[in-house]
Amino acid sequence: MNWTSFLPLVLIAVLLIPIQTTFEEYILRGYFAQGVAGLTKNRWLAVLVPGLVFALLHAFNPEVEAHGFWTVMPQYITFGLLFGLISVLDDGIELAIGAHAVNNVFLALFLTNKDSVLQTPAVFEQLEVYPMRDTITLVVLSVVFFIVLMKKYNWDISLLSNKVKA
Repeated sequence: MNWTSFLPLVLIAVLLIPIQTTFEEYILRGYFAQGVAGLTKNRWLAVLVPGLVFALLHAFNPEVEAHGFWTVMPQYITFGLLFGLISVLDDGIELAIGAHAVNNVFLALFLTNKDSVLQTPAVFEQLEVYPMRDTITLVVLSVVFFIVLMKKYNWDISLLSNKVKA
């Protein structure tokens, strides 16, 4: 490991990535999701529409070009829906901001590959990428993460079926 390039990466990743991810979450899960909920009075649409827009905003990342749209986009859709779901159920975007930032900081510091949007001197370089396996792993971990949060915060899933009040 090259410490002269890794240590500045730690500083940059810990300081700047949370700013970027916070901005994304404010725009998508904050303003946009509230706008969708206000217009449609539907919590599911407030999860789905910003979640799909989140995925589409990442459609031009190099890993999508390298491995194919329909191969990689399920990963971004999973994250978009997970962040939207926890934001609606928690009635706030703080958890989505934190989860998004932790994911991106972790990847920047610990895992990269030649097709990654985050080209960094990470601790590990993934030499072979298996997008379908990665998608399955991401979905399973997202479900586990969601269940942990649901238990911790006693979320009522039936909230999603209720209409948004004017």
